[in-house]
Amino acid sequence: RLAAKALNRKANEPQLNAEKACAIKSQQLHEMMQKYEEKCQEADTMKQSSLEAFRKYQCLIGEKEADLESRQREFEKYKKKQEKQLCQKTQDLDKRSRALLNIPDRKQRTQIEALKQQIDALKEEHEVKEKRNRSKLERLRKQNTRLSQEKSELQTELVKLQKRELQLQTSSSTPPPP
Repeated sequence: RLAAKALNRKANEPQLNAEKACAIKSQQLHEMMQKYEEKCQEADTMKQSSLEAFRKYQCLIGEKEADLESRQREFEKYKKKQEKQLCQKTQDLDKRSRALLNIPDRKQRTQIEALKQQIDALKEEHEVKEKRNRSKLERLRKQNTRLSQEKSELQTELVKLQKRELQLQTSSSTPPPP
């Protein structure tokens, strides 16, 4: 009986070896498939985070553009208001100056000088505010340009990641040669 079992074992040994080799090969293929699946998951995660960052920057750019436009509108309103006030004050001063052409007395001359100084001070104040607002506007434009560049860089990176993901998907869909 033992001899028959040993003989039977020897006869089945090539088949058992082939089954073991097949099982090992199957295990290796299964491990490689798991690695590819992990890489695909990592690529999906990277894609998702890039998309989130892209959307975040898009939203930020939109907010900055809206803020810049509203500030610009406010500045234009302020500028028109100041110009109106300056025109009104200039007209008032012109009327007063025409009235003062009738040889003003000492009190009137001091009032005229005070008004002229006040006008000069207002003009200087307006120029300072104008410069400040121009610099703010320029800074916001530069920031907008920088954010637009970052947006385009993120879009380029997104396209690269999508291509890489596609490559990973196509390489994972075709089994590697044995």
